[in-house]
Amino acid sequence: MRFAHYVFPCVLMALSPLMGSPSAAQSDDVAKSDVPMNEYAPKVPEGPAPLRVLTCHVRHATNIDPTLNQAESDIIYSDEADFTLELGAGRVPLAVGIGTARSDETPPVSYRIAADPQHLFAMAGPTLDRVADYWPKHVEVGKTIMGKAFSFILLDEVPGDPAHMTAFVSRAADAVAIDLGWTYRGLCKTSLRPR
Repeated sequence: MRFAHYVFPCVLMALSPLMGSPSAAQSDDVAKSDVPMNEYAPKVPEGPAPLRVLTCHVRHATNIDPTLNQAESDIIYSDEADFTLELGAGRVPLAVGIGTARSDETPPVSYRIAADPQHLFAMAGPTLDRVADYWPKHVEVGKTIMGKAFSFILLDEVPGDPAHMTAFVSRAADAVAIDLGWTYRGLCKTSLRPR
C-alpha cells in the first residue's frame, strides 16, 4: 500500500475524531463528553437519529495532488464502485471506537456496510470500529485494517440538497498519511427509515 504523507486540511480536520485522543484512550474514568473533539465539526442534533441508508456511487480519483489547487475538472477518474452504508437509529455515537474515552466501546452493529458489490471494502469487511456521527452535516466511519491502518468514509452534506451527501473514501496509516493511490469520490443518495 502506497501512503503519501501530506497535510490536506479538509481531510486532516475530518480525520481528527476518527483518530481520537490518545490520552483519553488510556483512562476509563474520562467521560466521553470530555474527550476533545474536532472544533470544526458540526454539532450533532438533539434527540435520536433515524435509521439512515446511503446508496453511494464513487469513482477512483487517480491524480489527486494535495500540493495543487485542483478544480473538479482537473481530476481524472477511472474505476467506479457502488456501496450501501447503514447508519443506525437511536443514540448517535460521537467519535466511538479506537482512541475514544472508553477503549472497550465500539460502534453499534447497526452501523455497517450493507452492500459492497465491487468489493471496495474487502480488506475491511462490513463492520465498523470507528464512527463519528454529526448527522446531517458530517459523518465519518472507518475500520481498522492491517493493524494500525484503517479504511474510512467521510460523508458531508450537499448544501441545499438534503437527499444527498458527498463521499470521500480512502485508507490512512495516520491522520497525515492518506493512500492517494486508493482514493474514491462520489455521491450518496440518502433515505431515512423509521425505527
